Amino acid sequence: MVDEFFKLSSEAIIGQDGIVDNFRGDCVLAFFNVPIKHEDYIERAITVAEQMQSAVPQVNDRFGQVNLLQVGMSITAGMVYTSVVGSQDCKDYTVMGDAVNLGARLQDQAGPGQILASDEVYWNVSPNPPMDPDGGREDRGR
Repeated sequence: MVDEFFKLSSEAIIGQDGIVDNFRGDCVLAFFNVPIKHEDYIERAITVAEQMQSAVPQVNDRFGQVNLLQVGMSITAGMVYTSVVGSQDCKDYTVMGDAVNLGARLQDQAGPGQILASDEVYWNVSPNPPMDPDGGREDRGR
């Protein structure tokens, strides 16, 4: 079941010019905007997350159980380090940095069916972000 979900996730990620960094347990780490630059990389990540959430019922139907697979996700944006890292015996092209760490923490907090976003993602895609009385962004306990 997890393998089926990983296959569908990979197709969605690659379809938006993303990179599948790794599968760890039941988690997928993907990144966008490196090495292929896209001004709309945040929207691409959101599209993938929505496609992945849409795949959950499809996977559950295939295995005959409504709530067998339940997925929480996160999307973050920010400066990260991408490189080939490792040792002489094992190398991996990966991404590291605060945005990656925040993504892991948000994903841990996401409930089934939720896609949690960092402030940077929210402020980049929200058409009408809440404003404080002075016309700036309002801090709502973020």
